[in-house]
Amino acid sequence: MASLNKVILVGNLGRDPELKSTPSGAKVLDISIATTERIRDKDNREQWVDQTEWHRLVMWNQTAEYIARNTRKGSTVYVEGKLRYRKFTGQDGIEKNTTDILVDNISVLGGRADSGNNNFVGEQPQYQKSYGGNNNNNTAKPEAENFGEAPAVTDDLPF
Repeated sequence: MASLNKVILVGNLGRDPELKSTPSGAKVLDISIATTERIRDKDNREQWVDQTEWHRLVMWNQTAEYIARNTRKGSTVYVEGKLRYRKFTGQDGIEKNTTDILVDNISVLGGRADSGNNNFVGEQPQYQKSYGGNNNNNTAKPEAENFGEAPAVTDDLPF
């Protein structure tokens, strides 16, 4: 039987990203994003309260570099990934559990707060393939087809 492990989130970064490297030289970035849901207060059903959940994201190499360069605390991101559960021993010697989201795809929906503009909407990382399968950033996008008027269709349909 087939199975699926997929997470989709839209949230805000909880702190500025700090890019790190593994001993082998791979870049890694772990950041937390907050998602907030507005729900009715349990005690007073007339009031609404915000319920915030925190999610730990882990990304590698080019994705990590792109997010570290183009986001900061408060930036809004769209994330697709998969859940990973792991155990580790903390500095205090106690075994702990954590849940990570391994990022497959991430897009910046709101730009850096200090840039004064939010023109990152829909922007994709430079390392993704451009049209034609060529990674050259100067590659032109394909020419638009000539979409003039559609030819008249004659048929015998009763409607």
